[in-house]
Amino acid sequence: MRYMIYLVNVNLKRVAKKISISEDITFYAARHTYASMLYHNGVSMSLIAQNMGRDVANIETYLKEFDVQKIIDANEVIWKLKDPNFPKIDEP
Repeated sequence: MRYMIYLVNVNLKRVAKKISISEDITFYAARHTYASMLYHNGVSMSLIAQNMGRDVANIETYLKEFDVQKIIDANEVIWKLKDPNFPKIDEP
């Protein structure tokens, strides 16, 4: 199984390079992003779990709720260190 994941990661990096995105992508990151995007677009956890071959409890670990505004505020701190004129970001 490890070799399969290795091959997937190698091929993800090749695809990333061809389409000019970060080559830091991994199978784990892609899988996590896939689950998060489905969830944040209204797909139920049970359907996501079924689609990914996992149980709901496992999928919940991918999709822990977070405070969007706290993340936005944290990012603003970093950007303001770089650029004091960085505008305030409103919650999406």
